[in-house]
This record gives sequence, C-alpha cells and structure tokens, in this order.
Amino acid sequence: MSEQIFTMRLSSCGNPDWDQYAPISEPKVVTGSTLAEMRKACEDYIEEWNLGGGNWKDPVVKQGSKVIGHFSSNLRFWEGRPSRDFRVDKKEILIDAAPAGGAL
Repeated sequence: MSEQIFTMRLSSCGNPDWDQYAPISEPKVVTGSTLAEMRKACEDYIEEWNLGGGNWKDPVVKQGSKVIGHFSSNLRFWEGRPSRDFRVDKKEILIDAAPAGGAL
C-alpha cells in the first residue's frame, strides 16, 4: 500500500487589534504522511511565530488535489475548507481516531 501524503501551506495575517496590518510570519509548505504530523507542524509554526487566533489563517490540508479539511487555531481538524460562517453542522475530524497512517 502506498504512503499517504498530505500537504498544506501555513501562513498568518496581521491582527488589527494589535496594530498588525501585514502577515507576521513567513509562509511555509508542509508535507506529512499522517494528520498527526500535520497537526504537529501547525503547533510548531504557531509556537515559532507566537501566533494567536487573530493571526491564524486556517491551512487547508490536501491529499493530492483533494481537500481533506483544515486546522483551526486550537489545532482541531475540520472537514472541508475554512469558512467564516461558523456553521454548527461543520464536522470535526478526530485525528486520534483516524485509521492507522492517517488515511481517511
């Protein structure tokens, strides 16, 4: 069986509450073989750049060209693309419950 490869682009935006009007971090493309690896990459990026929720741009995780989901600033993983309408029917994907290898 082939290894699952996930990709995402990490980046930030300025937070006008703190007089930030431009991104405060360098963008970074990340690849990994599990969703747990992808979550860890988000956690490391947030820590490295000292990002808060107001700076976070939810990175979209893809498997090939297919969008799998996105990470919120609290490192929870959600189906589909990020949206600002905060629908209550948005489904969380529990990473620890994902099949071995992080495949969906």
